[in-house]
Amino acid sequence: MSDPAARKSGPQITSFQLPPDGLVATALLWSVIPYGAFVSPTAAAGAGSPLLSATQFLHSYVSIKSFKWAFAILVGLHSLESLYTLSLCIKYKASLKTTLAYIVTTFFVGFPTWRDLRKRALAQSVTKNN
Repeated sequence: MSDPAARKSGPQITSFQLPPDGLVATALLWSVIPYGAFVSPTAAAGAGSPLLSATQFLHSYVSIKSFKWAFAILVGLHSLESLYTLSLCIKYKASLKTTLAYIVTTFFVGFPTWRDLRKRALAQSVTKNN
């Protein structure tokens, strides 16, 4: 029989774990959207860099204003997700170092981070109660 006090305390996250999925999409989002939002098509045309020619191509289909809106939405949503991750870290009694790692990772990666954190806590609570 398990201790009732241990059951009430709930799961505790003691270490940071990088989420196993979502890193490719993260790299794509954090490279394409800011690139399209902050590199003007005229600067890309005059620079002659092969990397900046991709901006010309993107801007021929999507306006710079749309990229700026997409960037603002990306930052806004990831900020809200980071706040949610903070609440999960408080709920699961994570250390300051672990909490900061999760918040920063959530800001850049997004929902795969907090989804993995919740799965880890749920798995821990299931094994703790058995």
